[in-house]
Amino acid sequence: MFKQIHQYFLGDLDARTDSLHEITQTKLLCNIAVVVFGAGVLVSIIAVSLGTYPVLVPAGGNILLAIVMLTILKLGNVKLAGGIYFTTLFILLFGNLILNDQVMHFGSPFWIMLLNVMVMYILGFRWGIAFLVASTIGFSYYIVKVLPHSLAIADQLPDKIHYTVVYETVIVLFLLGYVIGLILKASRDSDAILKAKNEVLEIRNEEKEVMLKEIHHRVKNNLQVVISLMRLKVHELTDQETKDHYQETINRVMAMAKIHERIYQSSELNNIDLEHYFKDLSRTLLHSYETDKKVDFNYNITVDRMELEQSVPLALIFNELFSNSLEHAFAETPNPKIQLDLYVDENGLSFQYRDNGTWKEVGERKSFGLELIDALVGQLDGKLIFEKEPTTFWVIIDTSTLPSSLTDKE
Repeated sequence: MFKQIHQYFLGDLDARTDSLHEITQTKLLCNIAVVVFGAGVLVSIIAVSLGTYPVLVPAGGNILLAIVMLTILKLGNVKLAGGIYFTTLFILLFGNLILNDQVMHFGSPFWIMLLNVMVMYILGFRWGIAFLVASTIGFSYYIVKVLPHSLAIADQLPDKIHYTVVYETVIVLFLLGYVIGLILKASRDSDAILKAKNEVLEIRNEEKEVMLKEIHHRVKNNLQVVISLMRLKVHELTDQETKDHYQETINRVMAMAKIHERIYQSSELNNIDLEHYFKDLSRTLLHSYETDKKVDFNYNITVDRMELEQSVPLALIFNELFSNSLEHAFAETPNPKIQLDLYVDENGLSFQYRDNGTWKEVGERKSFGLELIDALVGQLDGKLIFEKEPTTFWVIIDTSTLPSSLTDKE
């Protein structure tokens, strides 16, 4: 029955709002209106049969209010329907409680509880507090001013008045339990809907993660194909300078390939273990240059998370600096050392690279590697500092607003 009533008065409620809370509130208010209408009709029938006509006032008021509320709900204004209904119900309830001393109002506390429960859930916390304070004041007045007189004349009241107390209390207790049950059911339904939606989202997220990992895997494989083709070309070359240029390009592509490799191997797509990445890249570069020197590497990396748009430029910058150190800086250095610091401070991202080698002066025309470093630093919205003393010292500082993707390890 409730489904047909919901369809008539509420229409396609799910299409009007995405809020599960609003949907359950609206359905609950509609259910309460229907139940209160039925209870009003039942109370009216019993009151007429027993001749307890004063009870017809609140019963008739409930019937009229339920009709008004359902009409407003059909127009789509839930808060207005609830506000009008509960305010009028409050006036009728306490008007009858205070002004009608010819009836035993033992069921009234339960009506008051029912009213405040509905207001708190449907209209919200502030309205609930306001009704609770007003109810406390009104009921306190009844206890002090009205109840003593009602108790004094209790023995003079006919039996049918006492019967009214019984059926009114039974009905309101039923309604109170029913409304609380509806609220709990609405809460359970909301939890079930949220759980179902969360499960769908988790499945979709897992599918997207698998797809993204597969994309990174394929990108890495494609870059490896490019590297292999270039290495084949190197074997055909006879000019050493050309071979060196090819090898430099191979190393740059390899630096990008290893980023994608780290991403698809990571349990979190947005979390690359940068320290392991730079160590692995260092070993690979050292092997590619086939140097006999033993380089002492030291790393101080505190950045925990970094997105692809920041990690790829840094990887290429590191590749250029590291390659230049191996090729040009360590020719006359007996114990070569390289220090890498990567952290976040008040200036943003700080990337510091230093070695103990001897670098040549930069001429008027920069090499392609230095131009590439400048371009990559610009891509990071940073600034580049180069110092030769006491050791070769490169600092790239991101002076832009700190990206949300960059976080320091605790």
